[in-house]
Amino acid sequence: GRFGLAWAVPTNGQFAVAVCEPQAFLELLARQAPNEIVVAADADERLLGVLGNGAAATTRWPSWRFDPQEAARSLKSHFGVNDLDVLGFERESDQMPSADDPAISAAGALLSYLRETKRAPLSHITRIESLARRHEMAIDPQTAIDLDGVSRRGSHRPNLCAVLDRCRTAMGRRLLRERLTHPLTGLDAIERRLDEVAFFVNDRGT
Repeated sequence: GRFGLAWAVPTNGQFAVAVCEPQAFLELLARQAPNEIVVAADADERLLGVLGNGAAATTRWPSWRFDPQEAARSLKSHFGVNDLDVLGFERESDQMPSADDPAISAAGALLSYLRETKRAPLSHITRIESLARRHEMAIDPQTAIDLDGVSRRGSHRPNLCAVLDRCRTAMGRRLLRERLTHPLTGLDAIERRLDEVAFFVNDRGT
């Protein structure tokens, strides 16, 4: 079957989802390297065993929170929409979102978890992105460390990210690390990013 993932960084408003096959699911987890993973209370023990092999803490959340209808209500309430199609989810009719879209369950459950347990400010989560980045190279955390692109948390080993880091905010440092560990592969996306860099370089001191 397919797996649904939802991923969030509440401090900067990032919120993304993906639907994938089991192997791609594990690859996405390795690439995103979350600190905590939220699963349904009745999740398959084999899945919990796989997740338990990583460094992330695993938290069980009530299974009814993952019910597609409950999750859809949570998403509609947060984003202020009547139809989930405007958020990018599939539809099985003109009235209802696809009931078997596991991304709906994952996204709605994660929002409820953040809202009720973390007391995190969620007002700046204003859109849902896709984790299935078609124009990025997938580099898992260990490979990024082995290539000296980044270092482990708490390590002072020289790395590319530390050399380039002139960021003044934690948010900027996270974005720099994100872009170094997810290099672009699509020409159009690369050219857009180069244009963004050129804008800020040319705008210095003006």
